[in-house]
Amino acid sequence: MRLARSTTVIFTLAASIIFSRVAAAQSSVSASSEVQTPKTIVVPVQAAALLRPILDEVQKGSEHDEHRLSDLLYRLTQKRGRAADEALVVLMCFYVGESQEEADEAIARGKKMLPLLEKYQGRNPKVPGRAYPDSMLKSISSKDDAFKGAVRAIHKGWHSTADNPDEG
Repeated sequence: MRLARSTTVIFTLAASIIFSRVAAAQSSVSASSEVQTPKTIVVPVQAAALLRPILDEVQKGSEHDEHRLSDLLYRLTQKRGRAADEALVVLMCFYVGESQEEADEAIARGKKMLPLLEKYQGRNPKVPGRAYPDSMLKSISSKDDAFKGAVRAIHKGWHSTADNPDEG
């Protein structure tokens, strides 16, 4: 009887150990295969002030004024300084049209833009004073492509996305 009880205890302990290892392995596999949502980062107030008119216009959707949007983008590309640099990179997180003006200008500004590209690459910007819907943001893959392309272009010394011999 004692031998049978010892065998049962040993079997139960072995089964518990095996089960806990299998469960731990399964949980680490499922955790690594889950889609990671980007963390949020608050845009500095000065950059946000430059962004709001552009994003407000984009938020109007099909009702937006294309001429006004183009003018607002152009005016941002003409501004200099840290706030304007950051605003351009933040715009690269949003879908603002097909022109890629914000990406081209970020590339043209060169290596000083690399820390800002790194800062926003895996994060979604939150613009103080507004609650823009997530639907205005680029998809994760589209944003990743844009940021990697800009970093590559800057490292290669290109001046815009048009300089890429692999495109077009």
